[in-house]
Amino acid sequence: MHQIVRMARAVRRAGVAIASGYYGALLSKVSPRRHHLYMLRKVRGPYKGPLIVKLVAILDDLAKTQDQLAAVQATSNVISDALRKGEFDEWIYKSEVTDGKATLLECANFLPGRSWKLQLFYIPEGHSHPPHSHSDVSSCLVVAKGTIHAREYNRFHDLEDDADHAMITLASDRRLLPGDALLTTRHNRDVHWFGAIEGPAVAFNFQAVGYVRGRRLLELRRVYVDPSEVGSGGVHKARKLKREEAKLRFEHRPLSDFPLKS
Repeated sequence: MHQIVRMARAVRRAGVAIASGYYGALLSKVSPRRHHLYMLRKVRGPYKGPLIVKLVAILDDLAKTQDQLAAVQATSNVISDALRKGEFDEWIYKSEVTDGKATLLECANFLPGRSWKLQLFYIPEGHSHPPHSHSDVSSCLVVAKGTIHAREYNRFHDLEDDADHAMITLASDRRLLPGDALLTTRHNRDVHWFGAIEGPAVAFNFQAVGYVRGRRLLELRRVYVDPSEVGSGGVHKARKLKREEAKLRFEHRPLSDFPLKS
C-alpha cells in the first residue's frame, strides 16, 4: 500500500513538473519578460545574492541561442566575480566545516525538461571525482579554494559503435587554482576527472540540464569511463564502468596514481 501511495505521488509530481514546463514555454513565446520573471520566482536555495539575476539572464540567453559553451563561460565568469567579491565566503567556510556538498541554488521546469543548479563541493586531499561524462548537461566547475588536478577528454559520440565503450581523446591535464574553471558541454570536453591535491579544495559546480535534447526518463545522468589506458594523443576506446566500480577504482586515489600513457 505504501509503495502504491509513493508511486502515485511521484506520478503527480511528474505531472505538475510537465505542466509547469509547458506553461513556461508558452509564457516565453507570449512574453519573454514575464518568462524571465517566472524563472526568477522558481529559483530555490539558501543563497540570496545578486548572482541569481545574472544566472537567470544567462539561462534565458542560452534558451534563445543554444550556445552552451558561451553560456558556461559566462557562468564561470560571474561565479569567479562573485568569489572575488567575497559573496561566498560564508558558504566556503560552511563546506569546510561540514566536509560536505551544499546546493546553493536550483531551478527546474521553467521550460520543458530543463533545469539548472549551483552546488558547492568540499573535496578532501587525495579524493577524486571519478572520470565521467554527462547526458545533455552543460556545466562549469570553478575552484573556490585549494588546488585541483584535472584531466579533460573530448568524447566522440558519433564514433561509438558499441554500448560498452566511449571514444575519447585527451584534451588537457592541468592544475587548477582559485578562479580557474573546467567548462563542459556535449561537444566540448565532455569527460572530466578531478581531485584535490596539496590539501583539501572547495569548488563550485554549475549544471544546466536539457538544452540539447531535453531530460529523458530512465536515462543515466552520468556515464563513468576508465581513461587510465588512454594515451596522450589520438582517439581511444575507454571502457564504461558501473558507478560502484568507478568509485572503487578512482575515488580515493589521486590522478597522479594513473600516469599518462605515451
